Amino acid sequence: MALDGIDGCGKSTHCIKLAEHFGALGRKVLLTREPGGTEIGAELRARLLSSKYELEPESEMMLFFVDRLEHLTKKVIPALNEGMVVISDRFTASTFAYQVFGRGIPESVYTSLERIALKVVPDAAVIIDNEPIACITRAKARLIEDGKEESEGKFEQLPYEFFRNVRNGFLTFAEKNGYVRVVEGLGTVEEVFSRVLSSIK
Repeated sequence: MALDGIDGCGKSTHCIKLAEHFGALGRKVLLTREPGGTEIGAELRARLLSSKYELEPESEMMLFFVDRLEHLTKKVIPALNEGMVVISDRFTASTFAYQVFGRGIPESVYTSLERIALKVVPDAAVIIDNEPIACITRAKARLIEDGKEESEGKFEQLPYEFFRNVRNGFLTFAEKNGYVRVVEGLGTVEEVFSRVLSSIK
């Protein structure tokens, strides 16, 4: 399964809570993320998210798909074959939302790369939807607190209009893909997690 949404929507918190939930049920769990779920993915993440690197939008998209192909082949599919519950913090909905709707890359380019990289789709995926300004404010505060403003804050520096487009991209992706559910991101952590869990069940 995968959790997606705008930076600061709470998806990472709920990925951890999902891992704890399934672990308590006696299931073996792989909690992973994109980009950065493999050794090469960690190197790609450093370049994709750092404000030090200026990448062309098309280059950026291709690197996200390189990360996904390696992630699925080397980590996710082997874990699934072992019967593990796999929980990914971000997946292909993020690439669609950020690169197609945010960066303005034609959907046909996304589709072509997806055919190569997307070896498996989740049984369930959840998009946590919230107002972009609230999400980005939270994400920026977290980056400052963790000292990662430069190393992982490239997208958070983009204007509000970008994230409004990204939000529309997530909602469009959900409409196009039946395995995706959208949950309301307003409320306490426990309230939102209850919605996430219900949508997955």
